[in-house]
Amino acid sequence: MDRSLMHPKGLARVPDFLQLMRLNRPIGTWLLMWPTLWALWVAAEGLPGRHVLLIFIAGVYLMRAAGCVINDYADRHFDGHVKRTRHRPLATGRISEGEAQALFLMLVMAAFVLVWFTNLFTVMLSLVGVALAFIYPFMKRYT
Repeated sequence: MDRSLMHPKGLARVPDFLQLMRLNRPIGTWLLMWPTLWALWVAAEGLPGRHVLLIFIAGVYLMRAAGCVINDYADRHFDGHVKRTRHRPLATGRISEGEAQALFLMLVMAAFVLVWFTNLFTVMLSLVGVALAFIYPFMKRYT
């Protein structure tokens, strides 16, 4: 078997990163988007401002992707043994653990930049949210 197919280089790696972030499976994003938009509409007592709406929509995409990355990182030693997950990029080694950690940090930092365009209360809540997003995949076997 051609080893270059197992470890592609350059732009050929983009599909692996998209798969790691589950951008090829949008249903999870929509499951997070609906309650987020609902809460925005309720909090605004009608149509929220365009900038707030855009911040939260982009934030949903970024944080869902970050959650998928950290979940696969937490399960990296198990996914290879499960039929449904054995072909995921971390389980196969197409993406390294360090690359997954870096991607998680970049996604979280991008989401945090968005949060800075809101108010201080939202910024403080986002710190709790990112902590929960980080620890959940590691705790789900125990809680």
